Amino acid sequence: MKLIVQNIMLVIFFLSSQNVLGQSLDTISLTLEQAWKMAEQNHPDYQSQLISGQITDKQLDEALGKLLPQISGTFDVRYNIKRPTTILPGELVGRPGEDIPVQFGKFWNNTAGIEISQFVFDATILEDLKILRLNRQLDDVQAEVSLQNLKIDAIRSYLQVLINEARSKELKNNALALKNTLVLTQAKVDAELLNEIELERVENSYQNALSDIAKSEQAILLSRQLLNLVLGLPVDQPVVLLDELQVPDDFETTVAMETIQPVNLTNLPALRLQILQVSAIEAEMKKQQKALLPTASLYGYLGSNGVGDQPNWFNSSKIRWYGSSYVGLKLNWQFNAFFDNRQIMPQLTLKMQQAKLQVKGTQNDLMEAIVEAQSNLKSASEDIRIQQRNYKFAKKELNYLTIRFQNDLSTAKDLIEAEETMNAAQAGYWGAYYNFQVAAYELQKAKGEI
Repeated sequence: MKLIVQNIMLVIFFLSSQNVLGQSLDTISLTLEQAWKMAEQNHPDYQSQLISGQITDKQLDEALGKLLPQISGTFDVRYNIKRPTTILPGELVGRPGEDIPVQFGKFWNNTAGIEISQFVFDATILEDLKILRLNRQLDDVQAEVSLQNLKIDAIRSYLQVLINEARSKELKNNALALKNTLVLTQAKVDAELLNEIELERVENSYQNALSDIAKSEQAILLSRQLLNLVLGLPVDQPVVLLDELQVPDDFETTVAMETIQPVNLTNLPALRLQILQVSAIEAEMKKQQKALLPTASLYGYLGSNGVGDQPNWFNSSKIRWYGSSYVGLKLNWQFNAFFDNRQIMPQLTLKMQQAKLQVKGTQNDLMEAIVEAQSNLKSASEDIRIQQRNYKFAKKELNYLTIRFQNDLSTAKDLIEAEETMNAAQAGYWGAYYNFQVAAYELQKAKGEI
Protein backbone atom coordinates (compact mmCIF):
# COMPACT_ATOMS: atom_id res chain seq x y z
CA MET A 1 0.00 0.00 0.00
CA LYS A 2 2.81 2.38 0.94
CA LEU A 3 4.55 1.64 -2.37
CA ILE A 4 1.36 2.41 -4.32
CA VAL A 5 0.96 5.77 -2.55
CA GLN A 6 4.58 6.62 -3.31
CA ASN A 7 4.09 5.78 -6.99
CA ILE A 8 0.97 7.95 -7.16
CA MET A 9 2.84 10.85 -5.58
CA LEU A 10 5.66 10.43 -8.10
CA VAL A 11 3.19 10.52 -10.99
CA ILE A 12 1.52 13.66 -9.59
CA PHE A 13 4.90 15.35 -9.14
CA PHE A 14 5.94 14.43 -12.69
CA LEU A 15 2.73 15.79 -14.20
CA SER A 16 2.90 18.99 -12.19
CA SER A 17 6.54 19.54 -13.11
CA GLN A 18 5.73 18.98 -16.76
CA ASN A 19 2.94 21.53 -16.45
CA VAL A 20 5.30 24.08 -14.92
CA LEU A 21 7.87 23.50 -17.64
CA GLY A 22 5.19 23.83 -20.27
CA GLN A 23 4.08 27.16 -18.82
CA SER A 24 7.64 28.50 -18.68
CA LEU A 25 8.17 27.66 -22.36
CA ASP A 26 4.87 28.95 -23.72
CA THR A 27 5.43 30.82 -26.97
CA ILE A 28 4.83 34.58 -26.91
CA SER A 29 3.75 36.42 -30.08
CA LEU A 30 4.67 40.11 -30.29
CA THR A 31 4.38 43.01 -32.68
CA LEU A 32 7.03 45.71 -32.45
CA GLU A 33 4.70 47.92 -30.41
CA GLN A 34 3.89 45.06 -28.05
CA ALA A 35 7.62 44.45 -27.66
CA TRP A 36 8.04 48.07 -26.49
CA LYS A 37 5.31 47.66 -23.93
CA MET A 38 6.72 44.36 -22.66
CA ALA A 39 10.16 45.93 -22.26
CA GLU A 40 8.51 48.78 -20.37
CA GLN A 41 6.80 46.34 -18.00
CA ASN A 42 9.69 43.93 -17.47
CA HIS A 43 13.05 45.64 -17.93
CA PRO A 44 14.74 45.92 -14.50
CA ASP A 45 16.51 49.25 -15.14
CA TYR A 46 13.30 51.04 -16.12
CA GLN A 47 11.30 49.45 -13.32
CA SER A 48 14.03 50.47 -10.88
CA GLN A 49 13.69 54.05 -12.11
CA LEU A 50 9.94 53.93 -11.45
CA ILE A 51 10.61 52.69 -7.91
CA SER A 52 12.84 55.73 -7.36
CA GLY A 53 9.76 57.87 -7.99
CA GLN A 54 7.74 55.82 -5.50
CA ILE A 55 10.48 56.27 -2.90
CA THR A 56 10.31 60.04 -3.41
CA ASP A 57 6.53 59.87 -2.93
CA LYS A 58 7.08 58.23 0.45
CA GLN A 59 9.66 60.85 1.38
CA LEU A 60 7.13 63.53 0.47
CA ASP A 61 4.53 61.87 2.72
CA GLU A 62 7.08 61.80 5.51
CA ALA A 63 7.81 65.52 5.06
CA LEU A 64 4.09 66.35 5.06
CA GLY A 65 3.78 64.46 8.33
CA LYS A 66 6.00 67.09 9.96
CA LEU A 67 3.23 69.62 9.41
CA LEU A 68 0.96 67.68 11.77
CA PRO A 69 1.05 67.94 15.58
CA GLN A 70 3.83 65.86 17.09
CA ILE A 71 2.73 63.84 20.13
CA SER A 72 4.96 61.87 22.48
CA GLY A 73 4.38 60.03 25.75
CA THR A 74 6.85 59.51 28.61
CA PHE A 75 6.97 57.34 31.70
CA ASP A 76 9.96 57.46 34.01
CA VAL A 77 10.55 55.35 37.15
CA ARG A 78 13.53 56.35 39.26
CA TYR A 79 14.88 54.89 42.53
CA ASN A 80 17.23 57.06 44.59
CA ILE A 81 19.74 54.87 46.39
CA LYS A 82 20.29 57.85 48.65
CA ARG A 83 17.95 60.73 49.05
CA PRO A 84 19.06 63.82 47.13
CA THR A 85 21.15 66.21 49.26
CA THR A 86 20.57 69.96 49.23
CA ILE A 87 22.93 72.54 50.80
CA LEU A 88 21.19 75.17 52.95
CA PRO A 89 22.81 78.30 54.37
CA GLY A 90 23.49 78.04 58.12
CA GLU A 91 21.67 81.30 58.77
CA LEU A 92 18.39 79.41 58.46
CA VAL A 93 19.17 77.33 61.55
CA GLY A 94 21.14 79.84 63.59
CA ARG A 95 24.57 78.71 62.35
CA PRO A 96 25.75 81.57 60.18
CA GLY A 97 28.67 81.00 57.87
CA GLU A 98 28.14 77.24 57.61
CA ASP A 99 26.75 75.05 54.82
CA ILE A 100 24.14 72.68 56.15
CA PRO A 101 23.59 69.47 54.06
CA VAL A 102 19.95 68.42 54.16
CA GLN A 103 18.31 65.41 52.42
CA PHE A 104 14.96 65.98 50.80
CA GLY A 105 12.61 63.86 48.71
CA LYS A 106 11.59 60.22 48.57
CA PHE A 107 13.37 57.09 47.44
CA TRP A 108 10.93 56.47 44.59
CA ASN A 109 10.15 59.12 41.96
CA ASN A 110 7.78 58.49 39.04
CA THR A 111 6.91 60.71 36.09
CA ALA A 112 4.21 60.13 33.47
CA GLY A 113 2.96 62.57 30.86
CA ILE A 114 2.04 63.47 27.30
CA GLU A 115 3.77 66.22 25.35
CA ILE A 116 2.38 67.80 22.17
CA SER A 117 4.03 70.30 19.84
CA GLN A 118 2.97 72.04 16.67
CA PHE A 119 5.23 74.17 14.53
CA VAL A 120 3.77 77.55 13.66
CA PHE A 121 6.43 78.78 11.28
CA ASP A 122 9.43 77.01 9.72
CA ALA A 123 10.39 78.25 6.27
CA THR A 124 12.90 75.44 5.68
CA ILE A 125 10.21 72.73 5.97
CA LEU A 126 8.19 74.41 3.23
CA GLU A 127 11.27 74.62 1.02
CA ASP A 128 12.01 70.95 1.70
CA LEU A 129 8.55 70.13 0.35
CA LYS A 130 9.28 72.13 -2.81
CA ILE A 131 12.60 70.33 -3.27
CA LEU A 132 10.95 66.93 -2.86
CA ARG A 133 8.27 67.82 -5.41
CA LEU A 134 11.02 68.85 -7.84
CA ASN A 135 12.82 65.57 -7.14
CA ARG A 136 9.61 63.74 -7.99
CA GLN A 137 9.47 65.53 -11.33
CA LEU A 138 13.13 64.66 -11.89
CA ASP A 139 12.33 60.99 -11.26
CA ASP A 140 9.53 61.13 -13.84
CA VAL A 141 11.71 62.77 -16.49
CA GLN A 142 14.60 60.38 -15.82
CA ALA A 143 12.14 57.52 -16.29
CA GLU A 144 11.09 59.14 -19.58
CA VAL A 145 14.69 59.24 -20.77
CA SER A 146 15.19 55.63 -19.70
CA LEU A 147 12.03 54.54 -21.52
CA GLN A 148 13.06 56.40 -24.67
CA ASN A 149 16.40 54.58 -24.75
CA LEU A 150 14.68 51.29 -23.94
CA LYS A 151 12.34 51.69 -26.92
CA ILE A 152 15.26 52.27 -29.28
CA ASP A 153 17.01 49.16 -27.86
CA ALA A 154 13.83 47.13 -28.40
CA ILE A 155 13.51 48.40 -31.98
CA ARG A 156 17.14 47.58 -32.76
CA SER A 157 16.88 44.10 -31.28
CA TYR A 158 13.53 43.35 -32.96
CA LEU A 159 14.80 44.46 -36.39
CA GLN A 160 18.06 42.56 -35.96
CA VAL A 161 16.18 39.28 -35.43
CA LEU A 162 14.02 39.84 -38.52
CA ILE A 163 17.02 40.73 -40.68
CA ASN A 164 19.10 37.79 -39.43
CA GLU A 165 16.24 35.43 -40.24
CA ALA A 166 15.77 36.94 -43.71
CA ARG A 167 19.51 36.70 -44.33
CA SER A 168 19.56 33.08 -43.20
CA LYS A 169 16.75 32.25 -45.60
CA GLU A 170 18.71 33.74 -48.48
CA LEU A 171 21.85 31.84 -47.50
CA LYS A 172 19.90 28.59 -47.58
CA ASN A 173 18.61 29.43 -51.07
CA ASN A 174 22.18 30.21 -52.14
CA ALA A 175 23.37 26.87 -50.76
CA LEU A 176 20.60 25.06 -52.62
CA ALA A 177 21.63 26.74 -55.85
CA LEU A 178 25.26 25.77 -55.23
CA LYS A 179 24.22 22.20 -54.58
CA ASN A 180 22.50 22.11 -57.98
CA THR A 181 25.65 23.60 -59.50
CA LEU A 182 27.68 20.92 -57.73
CA VAL A 183 25.54 18.16 -59.28
CA LEU A 184 25.86 19.71 -62.72
CA THR A 185 29.61 20.13 -62.35
CA GLN A 186 29.99 16.52 -61.24
CA ALA A 187 28.15 15.42 -64.38
CA LYS A 188 30.46 17.53 -66.56
CA VAL A 189 33.55 16.16 -64.85
CA ASP A 190 32.27 12.62 -65.34
CA ALA A 191 31.74 13.44 -69.00
CA GLU A 192 35.31 14.79 -69.11
CA LEU A 193 34.06 18.23 -70.07
CA LEU A 194 35.62 19.85 -67.00
CA ASN A 195 38.72 19.29 -64.94
CA GLU A 196 38.52 17.90 -61.39
CA ILE A 197 39.73 21.27 -60.09
CA GLU A 198 36.43 22.84 -61.16
CA LEU A 199 34.50 20.30 -59.09
CA GLU A 200 36.75 20.98 -56.12
CA ARG A 201 36.16 24.71 -56.56
CA VAL A 202 32.37 24.30 -56.46
CA GLU A 203 32.57 21.82 -53.57
CA ASN A 204 34.66 24.29 -51.57
CA SER A 205 32.18 27.09 -52.26
CA TYR A 206 29.28 24.83 -51.25
CA GLN A 207 30.96 23.94 -47.93
CA ASN A 208 31.58 27.63 -47.30
CA ALA A 209 27.88 28.28 -47.90
CA LEU A 210 26.97 25.62 -45.34
CA SER A 211 29.33 27.30 -42.86
CA ASP A 212 27.66 30.65 -43.52
CA ILE A 213 24.29 29.06 -42.78
CA ALA A 214 25.61 27.69 -39.48
CA LYS A 215 26.95 31.14 -38.57
CA SER A 216 23.66 32.77 -39.52
CA GLU A 217 21.75 30.35 -37.26
CA GLN A 218 24.09 31.28 -34.43
CA ALA A 219 23.51 34.97 -35.18
CA ILE A 220 19.74 34.39 -35.01
CA LEU A 221 20.09 32.65 -31.66
CA LEU A 222 22.25 35.45 -30.27
CA SER A 223 19.95 38.22 -31.55
CA ARG A 224 16.91 36.44 -30.09
CA GLN A 225 18.61 36.09 -26.72
CA LEU A 226 19.53 39.78 -26.75
CA LEU A 227 15.94 40.67 -27.66
CA ASN A 228 14.64 38.58 -24.76
CA LEU A 229 17.00 40.37 -22.38
CA VAL A 230 15.74 43.75 -23.56
CA LEU A 231 12.15 42.53 -23.10
CA GLY A 232 12.95 41.24 -19.61
CA LEU A 233 12.26 37.60 -20.61
CA PRO A 234 14.31 34.44 -20.01
CA VAL A 235 16.86 33.96 -22.79
CA ASP A 236 15.28 30.62 -23.78
CA GLN A 237 11.73 32.00 -23.95
CA PRO A 238 10.26 31.28 -27.43
CA VAL A 239 9.07 34.52 -29.07
CA VAL A 240 7.29 34.83 -32.41
CA LEU A 241 7.74 38.20 -34.13
CA LEU A 242 4.48 39.16 -35.85
CA ASP A 243 5.75 42.18 -37.77
CA GLU A 244 7.47 41.56 -41.10
CA LEU A 245 10.14 43.47 -42.95
CA GLN A 246 8.60 45.85 -45.45
CA VAL A 247 11.02 45.50 -48.34
CA PRO A 248 9.83 47.06 -51.64
CA ASP A 249 11.08 45.75 -54.98
CA ASP A 250 12.35 49.22 -55.80
CA PHE A 251 13.52 51.23 -52.85
CA GLU A 252 12.65 54.77 -53.89
CA THR A 253 12.61 56.41 -50.47
CA THR A 254 14.36 59.76 -50.56
CA VAL A 255 15.14 62.03 -47.67
CA ALA A 256 15.52 65.68 -48.58
CA MET A 257 18.23 67.59 -46.72
CA GLU A 258 16.01 70.52 -45.91
CA THR A 259 16.62 73.20 -43.32
CA ILE A 260 15.86 71.80 -39.91
CA GLN A 261 12.39 72.89 -38.89
CA PRO A 262 12.08 74.58 -35.47
CA VAL A 263 11.71 72.02 -32.71
CA ASN A 264 10.44 72.90 -29.24
CA LEU A 265 13.43 71.57 -27.36
CA THR A 266 11.78 72.15 -23.98
CA ASN A 267 9.49 69.21 -24.78
CA LEU A 268 12.47 66.87 -24.96
CA PRO A 269 13.07 64.99 -21.72
CA ALA A 270 16.85 65.49 -21.74
CA LEU A 271 16.43 69.30 -21.66
CA ARG A 272 13.56 69.20 -19.17
CA LEU A 273 15.84 67.19 -16.90
CA GLN A 274 18.48 69.92 -16.98
CA ILE A 275 15.91 72.68 -16.39
CA LEU A 276 14.51 70.83 -13.38
CA GLN A 277 18.02 70.51 -11.96
CA VAL A 278 18.37 74.32 -12.20
CA SER A 279 15.06 74.68 -10.36
CA ALA A 280 16.25 72.26 -7.68
CA ILE A 281 19.38 74.36 -7.05
CA GLU A 282 17.25 77.52 -6.86
CA ALA A 283 15.05 75.85 -4.26
CA GLU A 284 18.12 74.81 -2.27
CA MET A 285 19.41 78.39 -2.32
CA LYS A 286 16.05 79.70 -1.05
CA LYS A 287 16.11 77.11 1.71
CA GLN A 288 19.56 78.23 2.84
CA GLN A 289 18.47 81.87 2.83
CA LYS A 290 15.34 81.11 4.84
CA ALA A 291 17.36 79.11 7.35
CA LEU A 292 18.32 82.52 8.80
CA LEU A 293 14.71 83.11 9.85
CA PRO A 294 13.51 81.98 13.28
CA THR A 295 11.23 79.01 13.74
CA ALA A 296 8.16 79.21 15.98
CA SER A 297 6.32 76.35 17.62
CA LEU A 298 3.65 75.80 20.25
CA TYR A 299 4.05 73.09 22.83
CA GLY A 300 2.18 71.72 25.81
CA TYR A 301 2.64 69.08 28.50
CA LEU A 302 0.15 67.22 30.64
CA GLY A 303 1.53 64.84 33.23
CA SER A 304 1.96 63.79 36.83
CA ASN A 305 4.86 63.22 39.25
CA GLY A 306 4.69 60.48 41.87
CA VAL A 307 6.97 60.25 44.94
CA GLY A 308 7.08 57.75 47.78
CA ASP A 309 9.15 55.32 49.81
CA GLN A 310 7.86 52.12 48.17
CA PRO A 311 7.23 51.22 44.51
CA ASN A 312 3.52 50.83 44.90
CA TRP A 313 2.24 53.15 42.20
CA PHE A 314 -1.46 52.76 42.89
CA ASN A 315 -1.46 52.95 46.67
CA SER A 316 -1.81 56.60 47.66
CA SER A 317 -0.39 55.88 51.10
CA LYS A 318 2.85 54.64 49.51
CA ILE A 319 3.13 56.88 46.42
CA ARG A 320 1.62 60.33 46.13
CA TRP A 321 0.93 61.82 42.68
CA TYR A 322 1.02 65.50 41.86
CA GLY A 323 -0.23 66.98 38.61
CA SER A 324 2.12 68.85 36.26
CA SER A 325 1.09 70.66 33.07
CA TYR A 326 2.15 73.67 31.00
CA VAL A 327 1.88 75.31 27.56
CA GLY A 328 4.36 77.54 25.78
CA LEU A 329 5.58 79.23 22.63
CA LYS A 330 9.15 78.65 21.49
CA LEU A 331 11.16 80.80 19.10
CA ASN A 332 14.42 79.36 17.82
CA TRP A 333 17.22 80.98 15.83
CA GLN A 334 20.01 78.97 14.24
CA PHE A 335 22.78 81.53 14.48
CA ASN A 336 25.28 79.10 12.98
CA ALA A 337 23.30 79.40 9.70
CA PHE A 338 24.86 82.85 9.25
CA PHE A 339 28.31 81.26 9.25
CA ASP A 340 27.30 78.16 7.29
CA ASN A 341 25.83 80.25 4.48
CA ARG A 342 29.15 82.00 3.98
CA GLN A 343 30.46 78.62 2.76
CA ILE A 344 27.31 77.06 1.29
CA MET A 345 25.88 79.94 -0.73
CA PRO A 346 29.03 80.46 -2.89
CA GLN A 347 28.98 76.73 -3.69
CA LEU A 348 25.32 76.86 -4.69
CA THR A 349 25.94 79.97 -6.80
CA LEU A 350 28.67 78.16 -8.72
CA LYS A 351 26.45 75.10 -9.12
CA MET A 352 23.73 77.35 -10.49
CA GLN A 353 26.11 78.86 -13.05
CA GLN A 354 27.25 75.38 -13.99
CA ALA A 355 23.68 74.08 -14.33
CA LYS A 356 22.66 76.99 -16.57
CA LEU A 357 25.68 76.36 -18.79
CA GLN A 358 24.69 72.68 -18.93
CA VAL A 359 21.21 73.72 -20.08
CA LYS A 360 22.75 75.68 -22.96
CA GLY A 361 25.10 72.78 -23.72
CA THR A 362 22.19 70.34 -23.74
CA GLN A 363 20.25 72.60 -26.12
CA ASN A 364 23.22 72.59 -28.50
CA ASP A 365 23.65 68.82 -28.15
CA LEU A 366 19.98 68.16 -28.87
CA MET A 367 19.98 70.39 -31.93
CA GLU A 368 23.18 68.76 -33.11
CA ALA A 369 21.61 65.31 -32.57
CA ILE A 370 18.62 66.29 -34.75
CA VAL A 371 20.86 67.57 -37.55
CA GLU A 372 23.08 64.50 -37.32
CA ALA A 373 20.11 62.11 -37.23
CA GLN A 374 18.62 63.69 -40.36
CA SER A 375 21.99 63.52 -42.11
CA ASN A 376 22.37 59.85 -41.11
CA LEU A 377 18.90 59.10 -42.46
CA LYS A 378 19.75 60.79 -45.76
CA SER A 379 23.01 58.83 -46.03
CA ALA A 380 21.25 55.58 -45.12
CA SER A 381 18.62 56.28 -47.78
CA GLU A 382 21.28 56.75 -50.44
CA ASP A 383 23.20 53.70 -49.27
CA ILE A 384 20.22 51.37 -49.38
CA ARG A 385 19.43 52.37 -52.96
CA ILE A 386 23.06 51.71 -53.92
CA GLN A 387 23.02 48.33 -52.20
CA GLN A 388 19.70 47.40 -53.80
CA ARG A 389 21.07 48.20 -57.26
CA ASN A 390 24.13 46.09 -56.52
CA TYR A 391 21.92 43.27 -55.27
CA LYS A 392 19.68 43.35 -58.37
CA PHE A 393 22.62 43.40 -60.73
CA ALA A 394 24.42 40.59 -58.87
CA LYS A 395 21.26 38.47 -59.02
CA LYS A 396 20.79 39.16 -62.72
CA GLU A 397 24.45 38.39 -63.44
CA LEU A 398 24.25 35.16 -61.50
CA ASN A 399 21.20 34.03 -63.47
CA TYR A 400 22.97 34.95 -66.69
CA LEU A 401 26.15 33.03 -65.82
CA THR A 402 24.15 30.06 -64.55
CA ILE A 403 22.50 29.69 -67.97
CA ARG A 404 25.86 30.09 -69.70
CA PHE A 405 27.44 27.49 -67.44
CA GLN A 406 24.61 25.05 -68.13
CA ASN A 407 25.30 25.51 -71.85
CA ASP A 408 29.08 25.22 -71.48
CA LEU A 409 29.60 28.89 -72.30
CA SER A 410 31.23 29.92 -69.00
CA THR A 411 33.45 28.31 -66.39
CA ALA A 412 32.62 27.15 -62.90
CA LYS A 413 35.01 29.81 -61.64
CA ASP A 414 32.91 32.53 -63.28
CA LEU A 415 29.77 31.09 -61.69
CA ILE A 416 31.29 30.79 -58.21
CA GLU A 417 32.59 34.35 -58.35
CA ALA A 418 29.09 35.50 -59.31
CA GLU A 419 27.68 33.54 -56.35
CA GLU A 420 30.14 35.21 -53.99
CA THR A 421 29.37 38.64 -55.44
CA MET A 422 25.65 38.13 -54.93
CA ASN A 423 26.23 36.84 -51.39
CA ALA A 424 28.20 40.00 -50.56
CA ALA A 425 25.51 42.16 -52.20
CA GLN A 426 22.80 40.49 -50.10
CA ALA A 427 24.77 41.13 -46.90
CA GLY A 428 25.37 44.75 -47.92
CA TYR A 429 21.70 45.26 -48.70
CA TRP A 430 20.45 43.93 -45.36
CA GLY A 431 23.06 45.95 -43.49
CA ALA A 432 21.91 49.09 -45.29
CA TYR A 433 18.25 48.24 -44.65
CA TYR A 434 18.92 47.88 -40.92
CA ASN A 435 20.83 51.17 -40.82
CA PHE A 436 18.03 52.98 -42.64
CA GLN A 437 15.31 51.71 -40.30
CA VAL A 438 17.35 52.53 -37.19
CA ALA A 439 18.23 55.99 -38.55
CA ALA A 440 14.53 56.74 -39.06
CA TYR A 441 13.74 55.81 -35.46
CA GLU A 442 16.77 57.71 -34.17
CA LEU A 443 15.48 60.84 -35.90
CA GLN A 444 12.09 60.38 -34.23
CA LYS A 445 13.86 59.98 -30.89
CA ALA A 446 15.95 63.13 -31.45
CA LYS A 447 12.75 65.11 -32.16
CA GLY A 448 10.96 63.64 -29.14
CA GLU A 449 8.45 61.77 -31.30
CA ILE A 450 9.16 58.38 -29.76
